[in-house]
Amino acid sequence: MKTAKTPLSPRSAVLAALALLAACAAPDPAMRQAPMATAPVAAGAAAVPAPAARWAVRAIAIDVPESLVVSESNSFFPIADIVWRGEPRGDRRAQVRAILAEAFGAAAAEGAGGTPAKVEISVRRFHGVTERTRYTVGGVLAVHLVMTFRDPASGAVLDGPRDVRIAVPMAGGARAIEEEARGLTQRIVAVEGLKAAALREFAVAPRPAPQRESSRLQDDLRLGLAAVSMKDTRAGTAP
Repeated sequence: MKTAKTPLSPRSAVLAALALLAACAAPDPAMRQAPMATAPVAAGAAAVPAPAARWAVRAIAIDVPESLVVSESNSFFPIADIVWRGEPRGDRRAQVRAILAEAFGAAAAEGAGGTPAKVEISVRRFHGVTERTRYTVGGVLAVHLVMTFRDPASGAVLDGPRDVRIAVPMAGGARAIEEEARGLTQRIVAVEGLKAAALREFAVAPRPAPQRESSRLQDDLRLGLAAVSMKDTRAGTAP
């Protein structure tokens, strides 16, 4: 007797794909134990006191290299360095630079005290959700930055290069539509999440540069599974 097959929902398909990728490309034990530099940020969450600033950021320089690959594909997960659909199609590198400048600038303006520093930010990845993902399962804005803190006067390195990975959850389906109806656009969510991450980074003590970077695929697996886990948690606590 043949058993009828139930088609997978888009969300189940994403989970299955992530599980398959994890089986094919599991990182070594040391990397599996390594936490992300910055935990996922839930935009729009209740405000919490900003951590005490260790760095008083006086200037911010942002580099978005031309070598980064930009994708406008509407697949569930384009293989590229920059995927951003929160604004009309245009110069995506300029859009990424403006988002980071706004987020980190706002964080610097809120900081008080700390060692004066200029922060240099080099973008390695800025991977958001496509239209197809946005209006089905949702996902995360995965950002990978390298940050260096320098003395504003001498240019001497005070800390870094610091490897920073940020995951900002992006709503999907009906919730995404509802957020946009309230004016909570992808860009606003991105700026809020990145600002919260910047405030934490400005409060972190100097730390050595990473001896080994995880691969982009390993980051995708962690961030994708983290986003699904967070969505499940929210669904379980909803009234």
